[in-house]
Amino acid sequence: MTRTTNARVAGFTFLFYIAAGIASMVLFGRATGGEGIAAKLAGIAQHATDLRVVVVLTLLTSLSAWVLGVTLYAITRDEDPDLALLALVCRVAEGVVGGISVKRSLSLLWLATAAGANAPDTESAHALGAYLLSGEGAATGATFFAVGSTLFSYLLLRGRMIPVPLAWLGRRRLDPGRGGASPAARRVHRGQLVHVDAHAGVRSVARALAADQRRRPAARAAQERARAAVMREA
Repeated sequence: MTRTTNARVAGFTFLFYIAAGIASMVLFGRATGGEGIAAKLAGIAQHATDLRVVVVLTLLTSLSAWVLGVTLYAITRDEDPDLALLALVCRVAEGVVGGISVKRSLSLLWLATAAGANAPDTESAHALGAYLLSGEGAATGATFFAVGSTLFSYLLLRGRMIPVPLAWLGRRRLDPGRGGASPAARRVHRGQLVHVDAHAGVRSVARALAADQRRRPAARAAQERARAAVMREA
């Protein structure tokens, strides 16, 4: 694919990535919005369909991370192939970690809906539910996402593929959240802003590459006219 096509695919994928990620957070929050482990498990049992949708959305966002890694690598590899490859590996790792996390959601669904002889006792169910809902390991995928996004953003900026003010705006929005928000809330807030800024950057890349394609014929014609003028003077 051409760089313009890769930029357009990346821009569309960012849009889907944002929509699927926000929808997944909303559905998961609704299913686990109760106070205490018992209430959360009861909420999951009542919203079992929502959690199944979360599983599908998680798989799709993991696939989106791979698509973004490949397309952004194709755009930035001419700037620095080593850094672009490292960023690609980080986005692939992010997708793998996200795919593995599906097992946690499925385990929560089983734990909340288990009945009969296969159901664990109440104490064991609450202990296991507390572990599954603790979010342990979530920082791993976030770390790969942060490193990969930072590297791609740096390469896009260094290659002047995005406007400098947009890059500084994205960097400013990566600052830690203010006030009394919890660390988890700040991570979600920063992640959403990074997705929006990155999408805007990719759209700028697509527009710049399209403009470059339009300018090339005119530039070639100007070169031909200049060459012809030089030949006439000679």
